[in-house]
Amino acid sequence: MKKITSNNITWIDIQKPTQKKLDNLKNQFNLHPFIVEQFIPPINRPRIEEFPGQLFIILHFPVYNRKIKQNKLVELDIIIVGDTLITSHVQAIPNLESFLMSVNLRIIIKQNDSKVLPIYFSVYLIG
Repeated sequence: MKKITSNNITWIDIQKPTQKKLDNLKNQFNLHPFIVEQFIPPINRPRIEEFPGQLFIILHFPVYNRKIKQNKLVELDIIIVGDTLITSHVQAIPNLESFLMSVNLRIIIKQNDSKVLPIYFSVYLIG
């Protein structure tokens, strides 16, 4: 689980969600029962559901598999509750990972954390 907080907005990204992680999110954010029910099993169609103070979105993104030379759709679940964005996916989504890394890098630069920046930049380049 990765967590980024900046300007009072938090992004939590979960790869390979488990029931335990879902239970923690449910308790922490008082998630609607429908969101909890739909969060882990794969859903084949895009969907948007709105509940008081919560938005649940299911999207699918093409991810290219070099071994079989084909695109495969990968599900991305998004929950917006208050000032928190929660993303969840079973498989890696390279563009999402790159975006998450660039956001982290911008926050480190903004905070002028000279001790962490060279290490983080090296990891960002290596990929």
